[in-house]
Amino acid sequence: MTIAFKAAARRRKISIERIEGRAKASPKGQVKEITLTLAVWSSASEQDAQILLERAKRGCYVSGVLRPDIHLTVELVRHAPDAASSPRPLGGEG
Repeated sequence: MTIAFKAAARRRKISIERIEGRAKASPKGQVKEITLTLAVWSSASEQDAQILLERAKRGCYVSGVLRPDIHLTVELVRHAPDAASSPRPLGGEG
């Protein structure tokens, strides 16, 4: 998804300073649900970031090959580009 997001941004000439992705799946047994969190450092507006996310979802090869019974949720966290110089791990760690 990060590659698809960056490709969508490049096509729209939107600068992405940094992007990180973290995936979590159902904890036990067969995977039934995946939650993907994308953290993006960019000066893009919230609206532009959401448009990029929708295009990335459509263009992501990995999500395209998931079985239809696996539910994929994507959460977008947008940061100001100057915050990219002080990295913080996703998920409230650290």
